[in-house]
Amino acid sequence: NALKGYFYEIFYNFETAYNNLDYRMMKLLSTEQLYENYHTGISLDLKYGKKKVISNIQKRKVIIYELDSTSMKQIASLMIEVSYHKYTLDKHGFVISGKKDVSVTEKFEVEFRKDFERKLITNCPNCGAALKGNTCDYCKSKVKDVEFKISSIKKIIS
Repeated sequence: NALKGYFYEIFYNFETAYNNLDYRMMKLLSTEQLYENYHTGISLDLKYGKKKVISNIQKRKVIIYELDSTSMKQIASLMIEVSYHKYTLDKHGFVISGKKDVSVTEKFEVEFRKDFERKLITNCPNCGAALKGNTCDYCKSKVKDVEFKISSIKKIIS
């Protein structure tokens, strides 16, 4: 259960960062490729005056499908089921799809990856200042390196 909670926390924090357009946190919690895919999608939405919103995320179920390890990496594959409010706003803040006050339940296949030759965090994910330790001298945020990063999120259509 602790392992499921660990992975769910990374997923939850990534989804929250996505909703808040917190690019630094998204980058910290995901692989470079996944981050670039999300960043591109968000940028295109914003360019066309749209913002996807997710809120009130509630965990329903977490199942670990597979744990795999090689000398270079570890991979964990999970099914994460959540309910949340999911809608899209136009540039004026009006809902153009979905509903603000109606929960939807969705399942995702989420892959987490831990590379053994990963880079250490050198800048604060909160404010961007250079780090000398685990607490940012500038904004006082506690910085904890995430060992596993999300490498893919695929919606399961049932």
